[in-house]
Amino acid sequence: MSTLKELRTRIKVVKSTQKITAAMKMVATAKLKRAQERAESGRPYADSFQTLLQRVLLMPHDDDVASPLYRNTESKMLILAIGTDRGLCGAYNTNIIREVKEVATTVMREGGSVLVAGIGRKIHDVLKREFVDSSISFSVPTVFEKSIPTLGHVEEIATEIMGWLDAGVMGRVCVVTGHLKSLISQPIRMSRLVPLLSDETTDTHNEMPYTLFEPRPEKLIPQMLVHNFMIQLNRLFAENSACEHAARMAAMDNASRNARDMIQKLQLRYNQGRQAQITNELIEIISGAEAA
Repeated sequence: MSTLKELRTRIKVVKSTQKITAAMKMVATAKLKRAQERAESGRPYADSFQTLLQRVLLMPHDDDVASPLYRNTESKMLILAIGTDRGLCGAYNTNIIREVKEVATTVMREGGSVLVAGIGRKIHDVLKREFVDSSISFSVPTVFEKSIPTLGHVEEIATEIMGWLDAGVMGRVCVVTGHLKSLISQPIRMSRLVPLLSDETTDTHNEMPYTLFEPRPEKLIPQMLVHNFMIQLNRLFAENSACEHAARMAAMDNASRNARDMIQKLQLRYNQGRQAQITNELIEIISGAEAA
């Protein structure tokens, strides 16, 4: 049984931990507001531009589109996992890794092959161990420490991926990361970036209204594909950043609550032990007085 001194020490340590988790929750809450605004403000433009690009791609063209972002091949698929550099955000990174494994298993079961790349120290280190033969690393920095990934960071990563596509290293690209549904829900989803059109979308091309474009679609499409790839990847980075802070805020809130409950239990044990000690002392005094 713990002594009173040990209980006092444990209570003091837990109270110190509670102060740290409460402070980290406040910091995460402040960062979440900015990250949430950034993620939500980018959604309308990204969705509208991708819808417009799909309409253009479904139009009849005189020439084939010469862009690696338009390929619809059965070659290797790149599974890009976007996570966090720091921990203390609950099971967020673990859920991303689980989803990557499920996607990779599904692709390989269907006879395909995969390449896996991770962005963020927590994700990259685990995937490199789990996918030894199929992991691939970026030459550009993918660890951002305390800074939020900027559009410049995203462009560097997107440029390297497009270089891999152009070299035929892979023909399909999907991204696995969190999507901010609410402050308490950050579901992990897979977003397909290459190819942009699915078989279901292609089957509905006759239903699309005819649109006139200037310049010609053959000149416009390659530039639109690159721009769309950049903004969609930037949107997913923004979603991941917001999910990270939301998950960390929830994790620190749970930690603070658990610390509070632990303090109450330790305090109760301390009071019981103290009461028993006082009772024993009173018994000894009374017994001594009666013996005298």
